[in-house]
Amino acid sequence: MKIDPKNLRRVSVFKSATDEDLNLISQHAIERSIEEGEFFFFQGDPAAYLYVLTSGRAKLMQTNPAGQQVNLRTINAWQMFGALGAVREAATYPASAQALEHSTALAVKSD
Repeated sequence: MKIDPKNLRRVSVFKSATDEDLNLISQHAIERSIEEGEFFFFQGDPAAYLYVLTSGRAKLMQTNPAGQQVNLRTINAWQMFGALGAVREAATYPASAQALEHSTALAVKSD
């Protein structure tokens, strides 16, 4: 199910984007549905996509060198996450993103 590109204006970094930019982003986005407890990506994976959560909630967590998991923040609908690859070539995700409930996100190739 494709979303109305204008809904992307709900994401703070897209508030001033042109309609043309929003259409382009929407055309290249892939919708991903993740069940509770599953992951959008894992810490250390190549940062190939940036995500915009459109429904549900997810948490970003990082595993420290001692193997302990640290919760960094909760992602709510219409927030962007995992965007490091869009600003740094060959980046890896510095944290994992796990769905706290059934969640849907738009995934856009970082390049």
